[in-house]
Amino acid sequence: MEPILFSFRVKFYPPDPLRLKEDIARYQIYQQLKRDLLHGRLYCSPGEAALLAACILH
Repeated sequence: MEPILFSFRVKFYPPDPLRLKEDIARYQIYQQLKRDLLHGRLYCSPGEAALLAACILH
């Protein structure tokens, strides 16, 4: 039997993720944002890309 894979996805990103009460929810949204940027599903300006890259590396 193959292992079950669970995937968390959001349709809309929250305007202020810091207002989310659960750390795990912020982490999961961060992971999806990173994955969407890497796979070209989310587009942003070069300035926004630099800011997001800095946040990812932080």
